[in-house]
Amino acid sequence: IHTYIEGTVNTLLRRALKQHLSIDQAEQLLALMLRGLGADDTLIDDAIHTARAFAADIHQPQTNSPA
Repeated sequence: IHTYIEGTVNTLLRRALKQHLSIDQAEQLLALMLRGLGADDTLIDDAIHTARAFAADIHQPQTNSPA
């Protein structure tokens, strides 16, 4: 299952970064994958919330102020 999830997430990320897939579509596909594995809707919502927070964290501009 770990390999399946990792492969799916890597594929979604790659396609989203190449703009072949919107973030909304990636979230929907992630939810479908997790639902197919039997995850509860609450856990799916939590996983997508965590992924959104992670993405927002990564895309924050870096501030390099001189010391």
